Amino acid sequence: MALAILIAGAGAGPLDTAASAGTQSDTSADTGWEKVTLAAVGDIMVHMPQAAAARDSSGNYDFAPAFKYVAPLLHNADIAIGNLETVLSDNRSSYRGYPDFCSPYEIACDLQRAGFSLMTTANNHSYDKGEKGVRWTLGWLDSAGLAHTGTARDSAEAAQPLIIETRGVRTAMLAYTMFLNGFHPPIKKAYLVNEFSYDKLRGDVGAARHCGADFVVCCLHFGSDYVRTVTRQQKRVADSVLALGVDLLLGSHPHVVTPMHIDSAGRNGVVYSLGNFFSNQRGGYKEYGTIAVVTLGKEKATGRCRVMSIMHEPTVVHMVRDPAGARCYRIIPLRMVEESDSMWEFAYLKASLQGKYREMMDHIVGADTGAKGRQ
Repeated sequence: MALAILIAGAGAGPLDTAASAGTQSDTSADTGWEKVTLAAVGDIMVHMPQAAAARDSSGNYDFAPAFKYVAPLLHNADIAIGNLETVLSDNRSSYRGYPDFCSPYEIACDLQRAGFSLMTTANNHSYDKGEKGVRWTLGWLDSAGLAHTGTARDSAEAAQPLIIETRGVRTAMLAYTMFLNGFHPPIKKAYLVNEFSYDKLRGDVGAARHCGADFVVCCLHFGSDYVRTVTRQQKRVADSVLALGVDLLLGSHPHVVTPMHIDSAGRNGVVYSLGNFFSNQRGGYKEYGTIAVVTLGKEKATGRCRVMSIMHEPTVVHMVRDPAGARCYRIIPLRMVEESDSMWEFAYLKASLQGKYREMMDHIVGADTGAKGRQ
């Protein structure tokens, strides 16, 4: 089994947890641990109003302004990951929103510049454009310098674990989906999309450990649309996934944020749904997401590994119209709104979103009986 290693960029430092809030299992600053921070966001979708807002007068697309306020948080992490829930293409006539997504390829470069290291590509929209859509998307991610996991162009690529090495700590990234909107690759080309099964996960975890992974992160597209509570099925699946040797489970698909869990010993953690990071969905908390900042620790003396903390930065996708009436989208950390002064360009949001930061934090953390504490 070949070892795939992406070396994290030099100079990337841990996220300033004093500027975040969340639940953690251990706040110890023990220098005997090598620590790596992973920032994870939920669904990245491009509905047609978002595409129209990003199009300039020459017909090109620029999504960078949408990420302006979250980019510092992403850049400050060692690894930043998002769920790309759309196909990418340079064929302008192919662009679509729901139910079969196809989006401007330019967003790949804008995501990379915003601080993302990699995209997961296994979700219910992975196969919206069939095999050609899988190939288009991976090609544009490669061109943008973004690593990816969850779909593949051939069986060799599918069999190669994605392992990111940061300061001697190796983190394997796995991604699967439980849904494909009725579209499925041919049996002989099942490698195109990672459809979830426990047998597949067991084999992939084993392969990752064989390649020297200290941590195994599983990104799983599962759960129920727009349900803000953790369902019994999600809990059963999560328990089974962790039992197979996964250290961290990151969930997507519900399009709303659900509570998280970190076990009392800090051995592993689950974020059941990260919500929407970038979309045009509104109402019912669909405009909200969270940036989960996870600290992974490896004890230098023994090599023992543990999920040390999970912090959260709740976000909102804000849509505003410019003087000409055109839509503009901005992803804004709710804490920034809460702490803003009158000079900030979005200070007016403070009145309408007053208390929303604490509400979201209580929702993410407060309901978690397995958590040790809250900052």
